[in-house]
Amino acid sequence: VALCRLRGQRFGARVYAVLALICGGVSLASATAFELDWLGFLCALGSTLAQTLLNLTSRQRIQDLRVSGAEAFFVMATLCAALSAPMFVSDVASPGSPLRACVAGRCGGALLPDAGQRLGPRAVVLLTGVA
Repeated sequence: VALCRLRGQRFGARVYAVLALICGGVSLASATAFELDWLGFLCALGSTLAQTLLNLTSRQRIQDLRVSGAEAFFVMATLCAALSAPMFVSDVASPGSPLRACVAGRCGGALLPDAGQRLGPRAVVLLTGVA
């Protein structure tokens, strides 16, 4: 919201009320979690920041380039895959990596709720994008 305000966009009171409810709900849910994985937190923060910047800048670029939504999505997904590839390769290349076993087809089924602890936050983000 702050970035949109800096770019000159204004929102109604309803938007701010809904955002306040969402922030309150997330804060309440987070208050019950006593453990914090800093790597997971930083990955989530970076992902959120990147998605926000993409959303703010892509609308104007799509209009300037006169491309369809599907074409724009293809370009953005390709860029995301290219930027994520080095991290994916480094995880797969590390010996004994659970992600390496998953890529080889030995996952043992779908990702379980504890996948974040077993595979690590980066792997979950990468596998979610592939799934």
